[in-house]
Amino acid sequence: MTVAARVSRAQGRSFYLGVVILVLAGVITYISLTADQGLPGAPKTTVRAAFDDVGSLTAGADVRQNSMRIGRVEAIRLVDGRPEVVMELDGHVEVFANARAAIWDQSALSQKFVELLPGDPSAPPLGEGVIPAGATESSSDISRLLDVLDPPTRDAATGAVRELGDGMAGHSQDLHEFLAALPGLLDDTGAVSAALAAPEANLPALLRSADRLAGRFAGRQDDLARLVTQLDQTLAAVGVDHGTPLSQVLSKAPDLLRHGSAAAAALTQPLADTRVALTTLRSGAQALGEATPDVRGVLREAPGPLRKIPGVADAATPAVDELTATSADLRPLAVRLGDGLPALRSLLQTLSPYAADIGDFAYHGGLVFAGHAGDRHYMRVQLVLPGIAGLNSAVSPLDELTPAPRNPYPEPGRAVEDRAQGPGLLGGRN
Repeated sequence: MTVAARVSRAQGRSFYLGVVILVLAGVITYISLTADQGLPGAPKTTVRAAFDDVGSLTAGADVRQNSMRIGRVEAIRLVDGRPEVVMELDGHVEVFANARAAIWDQSALSQKFVELLPGDPSAPPLGEGVIPAGATESSSDISRLLDVLDPPTRDAATGAVRELGDGMAGHSQDLHEFLAALPGLLDDTGAVSAALAAPEANLPALLRSADRLAGRFAGRQDDLARLVTQLDQTLAAVGVDHGTPLSQVLSKAPDLLRHGSAAAAALTQPLADTRVALTTLRSGAQALGEATPDVRGVLREAPGPLRKIPGVADAATPAVDELTATSADLRPLAVRLGDGLPALRSLLQTLSPYAADIGDFAYHGGLVFAGHAGDRHYMRVQLVLPGIAGLNSAVSPLDELTPAPRNPYPEPGRAVEDRAQGPGLLGGRN
């Protein structure tokens, strides 16, 4: 009996302990589930406000005053086609008729809360009234910023975000490394900012130049759009086969650059020669440019004479045929002349120093047959012997002999001088 009683009392304590634990667990669960509604039995103040749009605001969202939580959103209901937010404030809160409310963003994830300004005693208490929509500020979702864009732009932005997500997929480690290096990048950004803020950078002038550059694109949006489209097509072509062709090209780029450097060095001297050649040709090109108007005039006037050439050619054809036959007949003579010209050349070389004497002889020979004093002709004959005086005579009665020393072999061109040195012969004519 004693052992059974002990067992029953131990079981009873365990039972009561379990019941207490279950009750405590239920109370803790209840408090956890209703913690956003305040302590059970605490006084509450209910306020209603009308909005044009509540966005993603949900029941249970915070109600704040100066960003301090003062209650929660109890419910959102539709009254007369307009959203009405029922707010439950902690404790007794005085709310006046000039109260205002606004739905603000709590985070970038579209989480909302209601900012409530209870008003001041200059207006009567709100009581069971509703804050009108004119005194409230509706929700402004960040997604509505895209409404200012036309459908093609929104589609392009959506595609860009989707492509960015696809590009970031599998690069979590790279993103981690980027975030790890971000402090150093921020330091570098600070250095760059300091350099831009320096007076030597002249940032205002740079911004003015950028503004002028941007102004140059005004009215060329269509051209830029086509350029971007072509660039997209080019990049798509480069990225074909997951960029394998581009990777192969880049793997060969070092060797190509080395050979390109050698080729560029080899081209230095030819380019220098080309520069000299172009410098030399500049004057000719300038002269050609100056002569171009004259050439243009010649070409403009040439069609008329050129049209006459066929008739002249037709008329000249018989003469050319005869000339061809004559040339064929002269061909043997030309061969003989070719054979005789070397001998004639030797003779002419021998006689060339006496060219003046030959001319003088021809002149005086012509005088022999010229008439003097009617039909009478005179000629003087002089006999010149080496070492003795010359003898003069005439066709008239014999004159007395007079010495006349002469050189029988004068140098070329000296015969006239030798004759001039002789004395006059009995008034005879030279």
